[in-house]
Amino acid sequence: MDKVCKKLGVAAACAGKGSVLPWTPARDFAEWSCESRALAQELGIDEESALWLLRRHGMRVADVFDVVRETPQYASRIVSAVPLIFADLLLCARNEMAVHLSDLWCRRMPLLILDKLDADQLRHIAEQLAPVLHWDAQRIADEVAACLS
Repeated sequence: MDKVCKKLGVAAACAGKGSVLPWTPARDFAEWSCESRALAQELGIDEESALWLLRRHGMRVADVFDVVRETPQYASRIVSAVPLIFADLLLCARNEMAVHLSDLWCRRMPLLILDKLDADQLRHIAEQLAPVLHWDAQRIADEVAACLS
């Protein structure tokens, strides 16, 4: 913020300097990370995906773990080459006011940056999200088509 203010010619002190983000673990990060990765492994989440989850969600990773407990198959990767799992995507759909499939794979998660998804992959993702976002078959088709265009 200091750099932005300087660039804009605004003389204002950074109010957030030294503040801790709300999802930062309240104890030693290395210890918390080790315990969280072990729990992820117990839930069937691969090591690399677990590390991405911890970095993206901090303490909120417990919410992702809850999704995996509810639906264990959501511990799997969305696409094999990228360490992002379905539980993370589902949590974004539930909690981050996503409206379109593109909201999720372009804005909420870096899937667009990390991999190019084909129609079958997009359809599979949309079908997994449909119950949460209340999409019918036509809406799934529309969302996939919009992403491909």
